[in-house]
Amino acid sequence: ELTNIPGDQVNWRLNKGPSDFNREQRFVVSGVYALPKRSYGSAFARGLLNNWQIASIVVFQTGLPFSVVVDNGNSVINRANLASGFSGGFYASGSVRDRLNGFFNTAAFTRSCPTAACNTGLAVVTNPTFDPSAPFGNTPRNFLTGPGQKNVDISFIKLIPVSERVRAEFRAEFFNAFNWVNYANPNNNLIGANFGRIERASTGPRVIQLAFKVSF
Repeated sequence: ELTNIPGDQVNWRLNKGPSDFNREQRFVVSGVYALPKRSYGSAFARGLLNNWQIASIVVFQTGLPFSVVVDNGNSVINRANLASGFSGGFYASGSVRDRLNGFFNTAAFTRSCPTAACNTGLAVVTNPTFDPSAPFGNTPRNFLTGPGQKNVDISFIKLIPVSERVRAEFRAEFFNAFNWVNYANPNNNLIGANFGRIERASTGPRVIQLAFKVSF
């Protein structure tokens, strides 16, 4: 039994669209750079300044797709209808931070379910725009895209040769080194209290980790 999947489960053609994990663009660069060794100075200075490496992973990617749904908590979730006479773009203007309270144009959508199915538990919602030809909503699946994401992880690595067979390694690792905020997809439930708002981040803040390892 298929439950909690938006759309018409009888006509699968109406569910054609991008997958939930589709990212249209993704740029990833990773590498390790060994700092040049110095052959002058005291033995202590050479031991302190030599055998350093810098490693990094850089990720820039577009956001994840999402549908606009009408979900009152039962096992059947409709997609929304396009509002009659709507014209213009679906996305609000400005940076993501400026659009936290309205990432997309919520006026572009209206309820798709008939009167009884739109009962939110508080009141029966009338729906004069119900379309019998598209009883589960006429908006496509995953046709909107959420905020993009960016992240840089950096590691500083000190190799410490102890003997021919033993080597120590000290690492200082910075995850999300620049402490960028990556936002999650907005609330996509048309009958939800925060419809269109971005309510949370999708990744954590900067994390610093220190590690020491001995290989033999």
